[in-house]
Amino acid sequence: MCIPDTKENKKRKRNCKYQRAWRQSKQDLKKKDSKEEKTKKRREKRRVYYQRTKSLKANDKNVEELSQKKLDDLQIYHKPFVSVLEISDDDAGNDDGERVVEIMNEN
Repeated sequence: MCIPDTKENKKRKRNCKYQRAWRQSKQDLKKKDSKEEKTKKRREKRRVYYQRTKSLKANDKNVEELSQKKLDDLQIYHKPFVSVLEISDDDAGNDDGERVVEIMNEN
């Protein structure tokens, strides 16, 4: 009377095997997914890093060009001041009425 039914035991064992296999396959899929996710994240980080460094290099070139332009502009602004003085005909001694323009560099 205490002897369990063999058919039922076989079903349970088979069911346990299937459940164990199913759980194992799920765990394997999780591990595989986690590996894929890690590689995806790693690739994404590398891509972002290389883009950032590449853009930094491009920005460095742009900064150099801009700084050169600024230096050129500053050099233009810091050229010696040139004043133009108009001298009347009487002061210059010209009798024909031409205007004489004298350019003086002030330092």
